[in-house]
Amino acid sequence: MNKDQSKSNQKSLTIVIKIGTSSICNEVTHFPLLSNLSAIVETVLSLRALGHRVVLVTSAAVGTGLRRLNMAEKPSKLAARQAVAAVGQGRLMALYDDLFGQFSQPVAQILLTKNDLADRSQYLNAVNCLEELLEMSVVPIVNENDSISTQ
Repeated sequence: MNKDQSKSNQKSLTIVIKIGTSSICNEVTHFPLLSNLSAIVETVLSLRALGHRVVLVTSAAVGTGLRRLNMAEKPSKLAARQAVAAVGQGRLMALYDDLFGQFSQPVAQILLTKNDLADRSQYLNAVNCLEELLEMSVVPIVNENDSISTQ
């Protein structure tokens, strides 16, 4: 059996990979752990090469924002944490886009809150968007929308 036949005989799965902040952001300096991020990208690309659909769920918007703003620790005020997350989310997506872009792999940002998942209509919109992205061979990168989330 050749490689193409083996690939076509395998069942295609949708695989969700969850990456926590401590896996991709140094807990003291808040610098991104580029070797870990690169390994994640390579894993996603390997799974896609096997014919699987991959959704990446990531954290680290706040950690990345702390680094970008040269802050040592999370602010205690909710609005300040939300602002730090807003700064960090853009930087985090830029890192993912750069790393996946080296392999011409498009990515998309999906930001959700608990309310988005609790409301049936919004939930279905999110599911439909994810399905469409996967059909387009895009890797969806999902994160909580910390800039408006209250938790």
